[in-house]
Amino acid sequence: MFSRWRYRSSFALDSPLFPVRATSDGTSRKNPAGAGTGHASARAQKCQRVFGFDGEGPRGELVATVRRRLVIVLLVPGLFGCLFAEDRVVSLAPSVTETILALGLEARIIGRTRYCPGADREGAVIFEDMVQPSVERLIGLRPDLILTSDPTPEAVVTQLRRMGLRVERLVTSDLGSVATNLRPVGELLGQRARAETLANRVLKQIEAVERVTGEVAEGKRPRVVLFYGTNPEFCAGAGSFTGEILERAGGHNVAADADSAWPSLSRERLMSWDPEVVLISLTENPVDLAAARATVSRWKGDALWNRLSAVRSGRIVFITGSLLMIPGPRVGEAAEAVARALYPDLFPAEATSELHFLEP
Repeated sequence: MFSRWRYRSSFALDSPLFPVRATSDGTSRKNPAGAGTGHASARAQKCQRVFGFDGEGPRGELVATVRRRLVIVLLVPGLFGCLFAEDRVVSLAPSVTETILALGLEARIIGRTRYCPGADREGAVIFEDMVQPSVERLIGLRPDLILTSDPTPEAVVTQLRRMGLRVERLVTSDLGSVATNLRPVGELLGQRARAETLANRVLKQIEAVERVTGEVAEGKRPRVVLFYGTNPEFCAGAGSFTGEILERAGGHNVAADADSAWPSLSRERLMSWDPEVVLISLTENPVDLAAARATVSRWKGDALWNRLSAVRSGRIVFITGSLLMIPGPRVGEAAEAVARALYPDLFPAEATSELHFLEP
């Protein structure tokens, strides 16, 4: 930190704050109390060459005092600036925002998307679009760093960089990348150790789930589908992080053979899959949960919906808190919640605010 101000004269910094003598060759050694006359003589000669006097007496004391205070004036602001500097960060992805929050660095966020956690907080600067964010607004915020993810195209990232903005794009296509992306975010924000701990915790949570569900025979794994809300227009397919969660939590994702990561559905297609368990992903808003319960209760009276094994048996589970919507540091918790929904007998009956069964 101090290399910019390295003091290369042979004078000792005669202050308790600077107990080390910097020498002309860049090395350092302690300035012992009661240094011998050889040192004093060398000082006097140096003073004579630089200042035109031997450095002794009142005049020498004055120069030494000014020198010490000047060094402190130069060093202290830089020292405290390094210690308390806060990066100004714009997050253009909910997963990035959730990671920053998990690292305890929300104060560094100066802008986020309307889909991000904390977007409803007073004073938050909100970007409506992750795919094509306003370049003018980004420049106006003067961020030190912009963090984004898959929804923001590479072409947009290139454009922002050409405008002189520092942008890092993190790909979060699967669970492995979700966990490993925690590390670079921590590195960029000066929290490497905390991010490493967080990444290891996520991986251990997923591994713990797989140890239990790995004992379930292939033929005993239930057919499962994951809806986002009660409108089955889209579900989680292969190639999505949630599709991977379904499989690793011990389910057989009926949409695994679909042609995209988020396949669109018709009821006829859903009937042909006939899932034994339906998972419905919701936000943390209790109004959404109440509306979803009301909608699902009507499925039993619908001749087509009632053909589904999951509807007839009542194996419909709501998972709230956007737990299955954000590929961030809570994916380990998401895997635990899905496994508990599929195998309530294999996992401890721990209370969770995100898991809601249709029928007790």
